[in-house]
Amino acid sequence: MASQNAPKKLRVAIIGAGPAGLGAAIEFQKLPFVDVRIYDQATVLREVGTGISLQPNTWRLLDLLDASRNISPDDIFRPEDHHSVQHRNGRTGELLVSHGPRATAPNHLHARCFRSVLQNALLSNVDKSRLRLSSRLVKIVESTSNTFSLRFQDGFVDEVDLIIGADGVRSFVRSFAFPDHKISYIGRTAYRGIVPTEDILSIPNFPDAVTFWHGPTDWVYTCNLNGGKYEITVNAVEPTDDATRVSWGEKATLEEFRRPWKDFGPTVQAVINKVTDVQKFALFAGPRLNKVVERGAIALVGDASHPLSGAFGNGAGFALEDSYTLAQSVAWAQLHGYSLKDALDLYDRVRSPHYHELYKILDRFAASDAIRKENNFSFDEAVAHTIGGKWGAEHTWIYDYNIQDVWTKAVEAEDARRSSLDTRHNASHFLIMAFSVQKVRLHPWYTVIVVALTAFCLPGMFGALNAAGEESATLSDIANAVVFGVMTVGGLFSGIICNRIGVRWTLIIGTLGYAPYAASLYTNAAFGNTFDMGSWFPVLGAVTCGTSAVLLWTASGAINLVVPAVHHRGRAVATKFSLQHLGSSIGGMISLGLNAHKDHRGRVSNATYFTFTSIMCLALPLAATIPLPSQIRRSDGSRVVQHTFNSYQDEVKNLKKVISLKAFFLLAPFLLYYQWDLSYMWSWNAAYHTVRARALLSTLFYLIGPAIVGQIQGWLLDKKEWSRPKRARWGVTLFVILTALVWIYGLIVQYQYDKKETVIDITDAVFVKSCLLFILYGLIENSGMVIGYWIIGSLGLEPGQVSSFIGLANSVGGLGSTLAFVLGAVNVSLNWQAWANVITFLASVPGFLYIGWFMIVDDSEIQRATTTAETSTTTTTSSAIESSGSSEHEHEQYVYTAKEDGPLGNV
Repeated sequence: MASQNAPKKLRVAIIGAGPAGLGAAIEFQKLPFVDVRIYDQATVLREVGTGISLQPNTWRLLDLLDASRNISPDDIFRPEDHHSVQHRNGRTGELLVSHGPRATAPNHLHARCFRSVLQNALLSNVDKSRLRLSSRLVKIVESTSNTFSLRFQDGFVDEVDLIIGADGVRSFVRSFAFPDHKISYIGRTAYRGIVPTEDILSIPNFPDAVTFWHGPTDWVYTCNLNGGKYEITVNAVEPTDDATRVSWGEKATLEEFRRPWKDFGPTVQAVINKVTDVQKFALFAGPRLNKVVERGAIALVGDASHPLSGAFGNGAGFALEDSYTLAQSVAWAQLHGYSLKDALDLYDRVRSPHYHELYKILDRFAASDAIRKENNFSFDEAVAHTIGGKWGAEHTWIYDYNIQDVWTKAVEAEDARRSSLDTRHNASHFLIMAFSVQKVRLHPWYTVIVVALTAFCLPGMFGALNAAGEESATLSDIANAVVFGVMTVGGLFSGIICNRIGVRWTLIIGTLGYAPYAASLYTNAAFGNTFDMGSWFPVLGAVTCGTSAVLLWTASGAINLVVPAVHHRGRAVATKFSLQHLGSSIGGMISLGLNAHKDHRGRVSNATYFTFTSIMCLALPLAATIPLPSQIRRSDGSRVVQHTFNSYQDEVKNLKKVISLKAFFLLAPFLLYYQWDLSYMWSWNAAYHTVRARALLSTLFYLIGPAIVGQIQGWLLDKKEWSRPKRARWGVTLFVILTALVWIYGLIVQYQYDKKETVIDITDAVFVKSCLLFILYGLIENSGMVIGYWIIGSLGLEPGQVSSFIGLANSVGGLGSTLAFVLGAVNVSLNWQAWANVITFLASVPGFLYIGWFMIVDDSEIQRATTTAETSTTTTTSSAIESSGSSEHEHEQYVYTAKEDGPLGNV
């Protein structure tokens, strides 16, 4: 049930729907605490200008915006030699400088296209209901409550908390924020025309490349735009103070365009003569801004924030960098409960220094021009001087600028600075917190540890039962086939249930069905029942266990992949499986102690069942101690709040969306495999070993690899010094190699043991071989689960999708286990069961490696995904929950990260 006290959202207005505005719209519409609107004075968003450059830094941001997929290779031009740009002498045509291919991904190489290609790619990802055209901003009024009233020419009025000026070089927003800032004509005009490609390429020896043809002061630019069109741009000095000049897109005459180019060579003359229709663009600029934010609520992005006037051919990249950084800064402030001013200050500390570095380059350009003016250079000397002074490789770092890395370092430095201040100012406060039991309980790792302890008590003891305590593995196979069959079906719905009732109640309910399962096996063993459909208690026990298991596993996965900090989630998953398998190991030790005298094949003692059932009963009170997600606080002060359940129809849609993901399709074979192996491993142990040997092997299986090596694996998967994609590539590759080697060894041992007629005891020399193999089996079984869950949490999924994906993973894994146990139940030989494992493993390898190598996102993207939700999602604060008087059950939904009652709007 949704809260009646809906939180107030941060109202954001973006003025201008060019690349900067559209990029900002895409980023801000992802933030659930933001209500964003985009305004543009145009009646229809259309192409303005001609071509635009897409540099490597631009492509990276288009990937982040999920907009690069909207650009077809047929819509862009890249030279065949992949050189970025050529600089030629406009008189002789001599090639003076050519910037070669950049060390970047092929799909990130420099490209040129029509401006409309970029605009449409961005616009496709914008929620059109947020876009209002024919909206010329004419007045901004600041209120006493730190909000702004926007007045538009058509009479429309909007009240906002944050204004983003993306309205270009003649920015109205900038004029309001910095009233003393005035722009003026810089004395240069660009003329641009479009010519059929065949007309240009018919010119003898014409280079089909991105080319500047330089004169001493002016230049001609030629570039293929694909689609049969060629761009011709002339940038020339026109020293006039005509204040009526239009800064963007005015019809020009051919006489204006074909000014005297008597010193340029015949190739340039031929190009100019091909142009029949021209637009001119007078270039304007203003003073350099010392900052790009004002009044704690106004931010400038794109051309509104700098006077670069296209100097570097990277305006789109600069604009998208601005938009990305601004949205990240606002999300960061909301997460930590800081003010909007804090967000804008951080944005300014990232972007203003970058622009100041670019201004230094412009100063060097100006110094080069001054030298040229002071000397009586010939045409060729002036061109050589200009190209040498301006167009070398020393400033090409601009195009490789990685704003994600810069942002990450900036926010880490800011967090460290604030943490240091908090430590000094609040030392006594944190000392008290450290000794507060309640504060410990509200730390995310308390919940993680409780989840791990429930795994110790339940699946841990379940695993320790091994072959169900029977002399034959058949009972185990049938019972487990029922358990995992129920999980197969239940996994389809467990994510929906988790989203509806919340992770705490899902975890609590998930503890209820294991003890009846163990009790049913005891009654079957103690009273001599045979396992058929008339033995109702074992059937019921298997059903209750499967039902509880799928809920328990879904809740634990949802908690471990969302509640801890991003760089703790690998260890959270590993801790869960380590304690689970430690439970199985200790359970094996208990079984060994209670059955050490049994040097023959047979079932375990009744005391073993009593002990395991008692331990299973401890999980319920443990699970009941975890707090509501909305009460959990991380070390950095961020709070975990609930995601409101809207309707079952929405959850079904979300489930279908997850099923349709490419990642789910590729990972499904691995999910089928990673629980397939247990049936064979347990049956192998039961078939070839005495009771005490089985118990010892069970102990080793769960102790060495899972409980010890598993923690190392989790630590490595969380190692911040390596990027998450790098960790994933190493992780999946090493896992595949190790698993392949273990199965080769396993097949060899299987065929050797298949020839033995006597069971193996711990006193037999061959038992050493059993120990080694079973330790390796335990290692790959646990490692597969840890990296499988870690991969699901590394796909950049939103919280609701995480729970659905975990449920589906349990379903597919349950199906694999069911099929494997069915093979054992119908007495398929262990040789063939071993081969079934090898085949399912090999079938899973291609998709598993593909995901690990190509589909894992950075930590920053995962942090962002787990602090956002779909725009239709409503969130509530714990205070709203408490004031409504409703039950915890009604309000606890799926979790994601946000800051409680932050100044940007209560989330």
